[in-house]
Amino acid sequence: MRLLIFAILAAILPLPANAQSTPYRVDLIIFLNQATPNGAPGELSAPLSDFELPEDLLELDDTAALGVAGVRLLPEAQFGLPQAWQRMRNARAFLPIERHAWVQRNLNQNTAPHLRLRNNRLLQVIIEPDPIDVEPDLIEPAAPETSQRFVFGDGAATPYDDIENTEPLTLYQLDGTARLYSRRYLHLELDLRWTQSANGDAARSGELLPESTLRSFRLNETRRMRRDQLHYFDHPRFGVLARVSRVEPEADEQDAD
Repeated sequence: MRLLIFAILAAILPLPANAQSTPYRVDLIIFLNQATPNGAPGELSAPLSDFELPEDLLELDDTAALGVAGVRLLPEAQFGLPQAWQRMRNARAFLPIERHAWVQRNLNQNTAPHLRLRNNRLLQVIIEPDPIDVEPDLIEPAAPETSQRFVFGDGAATPYDDIENTEPLTLYQLDGTARLYSRRYLHLELDLRWTQSANGDAARSGELLPESTLRSFRLNETRRMRRDQLHYFDHPRFGVLARVSRVEPEADEQDAD
């Protein structure tokens, strides 16, 4: 019983101040699985409009905000998984697309920052409303010259061409967040989305793309991280390799200089 009480207290009480200030570093690689260019068989595309980023996310190029949050990005020369990156580049089955490394001090579960991970390819997507079923006698016969019509939302007949006049959804082909926090143990929380053409090709940038011509995949997982071990976050279309390691204060100060 005493051990149970200690376990409960450890889970709900905040970590000591010295534990909160202990810096940890994260190294991760985001890659595509080329063996399954369209995801798992029968996998449905994730709705683009359902993906929302947290309001408190931090952009990786906002150095000032990162500093306030206790996060320091590491330069390319200090990336901690160069061999894994190179092996993936040499393998036909995988295509590494992004790599990041940072040192973080704030591990409080309630205040640990969400870091935005994305690429630079912007897509302009037309979200097409879903047709709804209506009673046949409630639909007025269409004139011959406007026979190609669909019924949306409130039942009003709307020409398909009018969809092009709606405000497009702007999104990054790769977008999402990563968050490292401690809840008795270290945890890494990933919420990432990859969007591509429905045929498996890279989505085209700079032109309007109907949602029906795209497929979107989402990796949403939180995992307990054992220090200094390489962890694989799996998804049929894309995945993440990540490692979390403790940084000694002396080494952290030298790297910051």
